[in-house]
Formats: sequence, structure tokens, C-alpha cells
Amino acid sequence: ELDDEDGSALAVKKPVKAKQAPPPIPETVPSAVPKPRVPDHVPQDGAPGAGDRHKQVRTVVLGGLKDDGYDGISVGAAIAAAKKISGVLEVVQSPPKDVLTAAKVYNDGCSGAAILVVYKTVQDACRAVTQLHGALGLMKSRPNAALWARQQGGEGALVKRWRLIFRNLSFMAEDKDLKRACEESGFVWSAFVPMDKGRNK
Repeated sequence: ELDDEDGSALAVKKPVKAKQAPPPIPETVPSAVPKPRVPDHVPQDGAPGAGDRHKQVRTVVLGGLKDDGYDGISVGAAIAAAKKISGVLEVVQSPPKDVLTAAKVYNDGCSGAAILVVYKTVQDACRAVTQLHGALGLMKSRPNAALWARQQGGEGALVKRWRLIFRNLSFMAEDKDLKRACEESGFVWSAFVPMDKGRNK
């Protein structure tokens, strides 16, 4: 405030700053569409080791084949059965023992010799396991010899992870009874009822 000649006070207004225009709104850039999550057992192309791991998921191990110590299904009969399912790209008739050991096929009940059948897609490999595992009648000379089939890698190789335990069964229940009951819901890789003196435990 300033005094006028007569002593009265004069009010001095402070200059008002001009309002600045708001900054221009930048053009919105659409956010990138997130990539779908790829399961661990199906590696993305280009990732280290992706080709090998993805190939294992597409590969089916066929066991229960004849060798020096096991009178099983012939290799030729197993290959013929595998090729009835579309998508076969490669057949490895004598896979290295360390490959089969790493895949733990013998821990899951594989007997005798084994071969590897590589399919074009994972779906082809899954269909092969569904149709070939436990298949009978592949050889006229051994009609009761069953083929063993399982994916080399991926979720299909983790059969014990998908195991279900049933309790309070009838003492007369057998493997085939449990398997038949479960097959109403889909493919059953195996069913086992522990037995003790002629009846289940």
C-alpha cells in the first residue's frame, strides 16, 4: 500500500500472470498386445535349447519291443503302428541308452527295447500315445503283447504328476475294473490296484 497526498492509502494491485495454455495432449499410442504365455514345456522359437526341448514333446517313445532279453513286439510292427497315425517325421530305431535313461522311461514301466518316433506336432504325439499305449494284437504270433508308449518330454512325460489315488474300493476290484471306470472321463495311461493274497489291499 502507498500513501496518497491526503494521507489516504492507495491499494496497488499485483500484476496477474497470464494463464498458460495447458500442454498439448500427446497422441495416444496403442499399448502393445501382450504375448500369450507359452507353457514351459513348449519353448518359444529362438530360445536357447528351444528346438531340442520342443522336439522332445513331439517325440513318442515306443517300448515293449523285442531284444536279446525280452520277447516283445518287433520293431517293424511298432513302426507300422506308429505310421498309421499321421504326422510321422522321423524314426530313431536305436536311440542312445542315456537318452532313454534321461527320459526315465524304464522308471515308468517300459520293458525291452525302445524306439523314438518324432511327430510333426504335439497334438500328433498325444494322439499317438492315446492310440498306441497298451495296444494289443500288433503281431499275430504274440497277440497279447502290449505296446508301451509315452512322450519323451513335456507334460506327457510326467505321468506320476497326473496320478489319482482312489480309496475305499471293493476288495475284489482289479486293475481292469478301475481302468474301465476311469475311461469314461478320457484316456487312462495306466491303472494299478495293489494286491495281497488274491485281493487288493
